[in-house]
Amino acid sequence: MVETVAPDPVVSAAASGRARPIVLFVCVHNAGKSQIAAAIMRQGAGERVNVRSAGTAPDAQVHDL
Repeated sequence: MVETVAPDPVVSAAASGRARPIVLFVCVHNAGKSQIAAAIMRQGAGERVNVRSAGTAPDAQVHDL
C-alpha cells in the first residue's frame, strides 16, 4: 500500500520561490479573539504572510464582543 502525503505548503512555496511565513493564532473557541488577531495581522502584513486562526475546541458561532 502506498501512503499519500499532502505537500507541505511552506516547502512547496519555497521551491517555487514564493515562500511566505505562516502565522497561526489559536484560542480556545476560535470565536472572536484569534479571528480579530488574524484580521489585524492581515491588515498590517497584507500578502507578505499567510494568516490562519484556529480553536482547540471550536465554537458553533462567533461571540459578540
